[in-house]
Amino acid sequence: MTERDEREKLWARQAVLEQRGAELQRETERLRGSRDLAAIRAHQEHLKRHEQDLREFDENLGAFHERFGPLGHKQNEE
Repeated sequence: MTERDEREKLWARQAVLEQRGAELQRETERLRGSRDLAAIRAHQEHLKRHEQDLREFDENLGAFHERFGPLGHKQNEE
């Protein structure tokens, strides 16, 4: 995989993680004060998975930085 391919992949993953983070935040707000234990437990599992995905992304981003330098912003690269 080329540097540009890796860069594109990381940008795409970052966008997905940001979108999912916003969705999870909205769901957190929706569940605030809720007594729906099944929904709360399911949401907690989604939050855990998102945290794991963020850690994995951070590791991949760090490895990219070591090899090629900062990821930069997509609009600046085009």
